Amino acid sequence: MRIMPKADALEAFVLGLSEQSYRHQSAIALLADRALGDIELDALLLEACQLCADVLDVPAVRVLEFRDACGLALRCAARRDTAAVTAEPRAMSVSAGGGSLGAGFAVAGGMARAGGSMKAGALKPRVLASASAMIDDGLEQFGVLELDCPYTREFSEPEVDFIAAIARLLGRAVARTRERDALRQANDALAAEAEEARMLLRELSHRVRNDLQMLEAQTYLEARNTQDPASRQGFGTLARRVMALAALYDHLLATHEPQLVAFDDYLSMLCVRVQDAQDLAGRDVVLELSTQPVWLSQENAVGFGIATNELIANAAEHAFVGRSGGRIRLQLAQAAPGSHRASLTIADDGRGAEGPEGDGMTFVRRLIGHHGGTVHRMPGPGTNWRIEFPCA
Repeated sequence: MRIMPKADALEAFVLGLSEQSYRHQSAIALLADRALGDIELDALLLEACQLCADVLDVPAVRVLEFRDACGLALRCAARRDTAAVTAEPRAMSVSAGGGSLGAGFAVAGGMARAGGSMKAGALKPRVLASASAMIDDGLEQFGVLELDCPYTREFSEPEVDFIAAIARLLGRAVARTRERDALRQANDALAAEAEEARMLLRELSHRVRNDLQMLEAQTYLEARNTQDPASRQGFGTLARRVMALAALYDHLLATHEPQLVAFDDYLSMLCVRVQDAQDLAGRDVVLELSTQPVWLSQENAVGFGIATNELIANAAEHAFVGRSGGRIRLQLAQAAPGSHRASLTIADDGRGAEGPEGDGMTFVRRLIGHHGGTVHRMPGPGTNWRIEFPCA
């Protein structure tokens, strides 16, 4: 029998330690990389058991979880047959979530929390060597990473350090999972509250829309029934403004965007209602609309919608006196790409405005200015108004 020289034996020992350290560090890095991904906690715990069993050549590795005051329950486990048990190694078998490891691979009994360490009771006779490390997520003790052997062996200091490092990594993964679950629950709660708020808002919009339609119909009725010209004009003005609000709520109820209003679509709906309310077809007045997509806040859409309604009504009432038929043109366009400005032109081919501006035009100017817009009278023929305003 050849005896290895001491120098060769020392070199072999050092090389063995280096190889072992490399395997340990590689395994920890691999598991850490998996833990930083989207892997589920149970899958990560199971991979940790498999990794420990393979790297340390241990037949049975499991994660035991504290579930109640009575002790520990099996969360997941890996089992492999090694050459130490049988002459021909066999493939690893795995069980998880409470499955059994089979005869001879018993869970340690009598475990309990004890100031950050574990107290182990008697093991079943077939378990002759065992090592364990606490899995702590920083807030509480989650459980134990346990390695069992049905034969006598000692775990070296590097192996104990490796087991402790894996347990610490699993503790961080448990903490990350709990934080992620808490965040998911909070997001679900916020989503449920937002959905409830949207439903309440739609219900309120329905009621407001219905009330506005009733008010619009009542004011038109009063305008027709009153004999006083000033009262008739006042009721007609009020009805037009209520109609603009009712049209906006009709548009909002048909869209799923609660914050922004497609002003081009809103104008289309408003023009249809203006045609009916002013009986433009019966007076042979054509209302034309040309639009580009423009988005406004609800508040600005209301203001500019009412102003547009007023200018259309003024044109229909005053532009075509003494003649039959006419044309009112509306053109909505973006000022420039990315400028967040838009323009609306309202022009007729009538006789043009005469005399000083009345109370209605004063109201229009104040309303447009209040919402950050400007209105200018442009050269004819007819009356030509250009409104410029901010958009989304």
